[in-house]
Amino acid sequence: MAYFFEFDSAHRILLCRFEGRTTEEELATFYGLAADCVSRMDPGAMVTDFPAIASLGNVTVEMIRALAPETPQADRPRIIVATPDEIFAMARLFEGEAKRSNLHVVRTLKDAWAILGIQEPQFRPISEIL
Repeated sequence: MAYFFEFDSAHRILLCRFEGRTTEEELATFYGLAADCVSRMDPGAMVTDFPAIASLGNVTVEMIRALAPETPQADRPRIIVATPDEIFAMARLFEGEAKRSNLHVVRTLKDAWAILGIQEPQFRPISEIL
């Protein structure tokens, strides 16, 4: 699996894009890095994009719940872009939970940008910013 962090400084959006197949261990590493990016960049919104992910492998709903506790910035929009049906269905399980307020699950980045009220974000890799 590969994931890439990007940031749009004008709109303060942290974006992570996933590709390939993922495992429980890789997802745990991702959540640690994501928490670090959030603390360093203080984004106004966070978007996780799963357009090219092939499989969730051995990842379970329970494991995601354990890895992804509610963030301190619960008032900020968090959007999951889940094109594959398997990921869309799993993400929707979290959307209605009270402790995950302001979480949205959509099928396209265009839908995510509509929720955030923006049209053409300009992302740069985190490595260029930090």
